[in-house]
Amino acid sequence: MADFFDEVRDDLKRERLENLFRKYGPYFAALLLFIVLGTAVISWYNNYAYNSAAETGVEFEQALQAQQENKGDATILLDEVISDGTDGYKELAALKKAAMLEEKKDFVSAIDVYDKIAADSGANLVFRDLATLRSAVILVEYGKNPELENKYSSLDVRISSISATDRPWRYSATELSAILALKEGNIEKALEIFNGLAEDDLTPPMMKERVSNLAKIISNENKS
Repeated sequence: MADFFDEVRDDLKRERLENLFRKYGPYFAALLLFIVLGTAVISWYNNYAYNSAAETGVEFEQALQAQQENKGDATILLDEVISDGTDGYKELAALKKAAMLEEKKDFVSAIDVYDKIAADSGANLVFRDLATLRSAVILVEYGKNPELENKYSSLDVRISSISATDRPWRYSATELSAILALKEGNIEKALEIFNGLAEDDLTPPMMKERVSNLAKIISNENKS
């Protein structure tokens, strides 16, 4: 991580702040899933999925195994769980299906699946807000693509709807809003959000370190 920030600092000196997101946009996009959501989230998701499947979700386990082995019936098996599975399994299967669509770059279909999860009032709020967050991640990176333009207008609402203090993914959503501001060139807003997260005692430690470093880099460049 230190090497990355050193590289960003050097790059800022050469190309100025407006080039930050142009060059490091793909890096931030990767953060959106693996760091913004947190490696712990991915670990939680995998452990929950596999442990639960080992207990009672035979079909779900089969779907995951088929996906790992690149078998063509993975989507069919997931659809069966989504259609006939019990609560919890249905949402996990839908999240997995949407993630597979993302991997195939079918972002419109992926967002449609995420939106269906988010709109299910009977689903656990953790799953619903995670679906909203994942759809927002797609739109931050790819929302200006023609096929997603009609969904991009909802991006601010998606993020704000899961940013309240009582929401399970509020810190991830808040960091995402800072990345969006940075991408749109609103440096002042991005700094305000980054600094707010850095000063919040409840911000996850890895996120706190990350946003603190980013805020320092951007602030130093603004002073030069």
